[in-house]
Amino acid sequence: MTQFASKRLAAILAPATLVTVLQSAAVLPAEPAVAAATGADVIIPAPRTVAHTGAAASITPASRIVYPSDLGLDEYATALAQQVALVTGTAPSLAAGGTPTPGDIAITKTGTSHDGSYTLTVDRIVTLSAGDQNGLANASASLLQMLQAHRTIPGMMITDAPDTAYRSLMIDTARGYWSIADLQNQIELCHLYKINYLHLHLTDDQNFMFPSTAYPNLSAQNASGHPAYTLSELTALDRYAAARGVSIIPELDVPGHSMKMVTLYPAVFGGTKATIDVTSPRARAAVKTIIGEMLDVFTHTPYFHFGADESTASGSAFASFINDLDGYITGRGKTSIVWEGFSRDIQSQINHGVIVENWDNSFYRFDQQVADGFTVINAGWVPLYLVAPVWDDYAAPQASLYGFSKYTSNGVTVAPTSRVAGASIASWGYNGANGLTPARLAAPPIAAQLWNPAAETDFAGFTARRATTDTALSKLVTVADQWGVHKVRGDFSGLEAQLGGDGAGVKLAVDGSDNVWVVTAAGLLYQWDGSRWDPVPGPSQSAAITDVAAGRNGTVAVILNNGDIWIRANGTWTATRRQGKSVAVSGNGDIWAVSTTGTPWQYANGTWTARSQGQTAATVAAGANNTVAITTAANGEIMQWSNGAWNDTGGQGTALSIDGLGNIWAQSTRGHLWQRSGATWTKRMDNRGTGGLQAFAIGSNSQMYALSN
Repeated sequence: MTQFASKRLAAILAPATLVTVLQSAAVLPAEPAVAAATGADVIIPAPRTVAHTGAAASITPASRIVYPSDLGLDEYATALAQQVALVTGTAPSLAAGGTPTPGDIAITKTGTSHDGSYTLTVDRIVTLSAGDQNGLANASASLLQMLQAHRTIPGMMITDAPDTAYRSLMIDTARGYWSIADLQNQIELCHLYKINYLHLHLTDDQNFMFPSTAYPNLSAQNASGHPAYTLSELTALDRYAAARGVSIIPELDVPGHSMKMVTLYPAVFGGTKATIDVTSPRARAAVKTIIGEMLDVFTHTPYFHFGADESTASGSAFASFINDLDGYITGRGKTSIVWEGFSRDIQSQINHGVIVENWDNSFYRFDQQVADGFTVINAGWVPLYLVAPVWDDYAAPQASLYGFSKYTSNGVTVAPTSRVAGASIASWGYNGANGLTPARLAAPPIAAQLWNPAAETDFAGFTARRATTDTALSKLVTVADQWGVHKVRGDFSGLEAQLGGDGAGVKLAVDGSDNVWVVTAAGLLYQWDGSRWDPVPGPSQSAAITDVAAGRNGTVAVILNNGDIWIRANGTWTATRRQGKSVAVSGNGDIWAVSTTGTPWQYANGTWTARSQGQTAATVAAGANNTVAITTAANGEIMQWSNGAWNDTGGQGTALSIDGLGNIWAQSTRGHLWQRSGATWTKRMDNRGTGGLQAFAIGSNSQMYALSN
């Protein structure tokens, strides 16, 4: 967690302390050349106007961030200092109430605009001007992108404003675990590309990630193995976002997607399956209580989202429920948002101050919503959805995203109108360890089209600019995977709490005594002793471990990063004089491996024997009853070794494990867990509540372990 702490100091340190720490750690790289063109030619989204005027300004160790001391800009200035330090390696000091001098970054509030517009002027001093902090945050995003390319910025004046007011990224925290650090990454992504809202889908059937004080058991059985966030974590996250010009929109998804409410508090919420009773006064009051708890935490949002999609509620009762919640939310000074989820035949009964977020067109078409007088947000599945493999595995190509229009949702187009407030990317089913990459690919082109579509027409040019901005993003985010080891629940409904706190595992094995072995991202080997992780010295001090397998007889096999396969018996490592990319230990202690070229091999009595039989393998597993299986390199077909040949099992997968009865377990190409008993494959674990697993292994007593975020 050291890397996390170093990048997140601004969230917890006072400005003066931050400056001291960043200056002491500053690394001053060689300065890139001054831009031959405008200096602003790297910015995404493209600014509206750039005038070439004034003298250049250089950011140096003497640079300061100078800002008014009486306008509540301390947290914004502190965040900007942190970001400049991360992007440039040069830590500017903070000067509240000071007078700017050449090389400084000056912050001023001018005018009364609250539309996100800003001016960025370079004339020996870099001056950021806007009517409010959100506009200033947009100015700082442009500055950071330019600083990635040029430490000395040519004289210029940028005058910029968004074409679209509502620019959003939604993160599904209820179907896969996202740590607070993961969510801070998304905030940095939003800020860099001037996306002004981060919508957090906090509750669903699988996980309830808001810590309700009134109904604390709602998060007691989260499938991800993680509890809800704490109130203090979410309060700090809201401030972290606001300092970067991003407002967090919380979502409580009701009346559908509410299985936790229905099953854990049936006397309160009533209902059946995953839909609460919309006619129950007690259920409505309880929902309002939770909404109130959320609004007490997320104080910077102008909106509250309460879902209202994919439920069994209908008719006048559903309309009444929506209006009742909307009345409470507007009474709290916020505007309600719901997913497209009610049908057109009841639209006239619903308050038209409720904003509808269109996504599918199957409940209520985009054009009809606009025609009927609703304000609409475009979140059309095509192309705005990012869907994890454990769900539907969908993401549009970046070139397609760059051609996006907010007036077309899932194939339905409307004429330009102010009733389309904006658009939202929607990331579903990922967890924090696998969800950053799809979001960082989708956010830049969509943000570009929402901000300044008239100037964003050259995809090749956009791609070149993104190479620079994405490098800046890499410096602003913490991307180390945190795959931790969890026990899988006996009924396969989800994961238990993570073993030993934070982890960074990449490979997993379970031996005959049901001891868990894990290889970390750093290539180190650890064994779980029931209460802690004990380091196990590998066969080489200079080579990292990339794979591990463990047998029922206590034999452990590893592969080093140079491909060498070693075995450990009675605490002693022995080289096998073969290289591979996947290794396993069978019930009788034989070693099975897939060579670097994909050939399966068996190691018995000190001798390696090729077992290719025409198959090129990707992974291998072995275990009880001397069961051995591979996945093929071509298409993931699962083959079992029997009678001197590989036999097709009828399954496909990406990873395998063998249980204590010799049954084959597989992670499918969609990320779910299947068991083969006899000749039959049965789906045992749906991973839609975990966001996907990095690895899994099952012991002789049928206890399964998994690596998940």
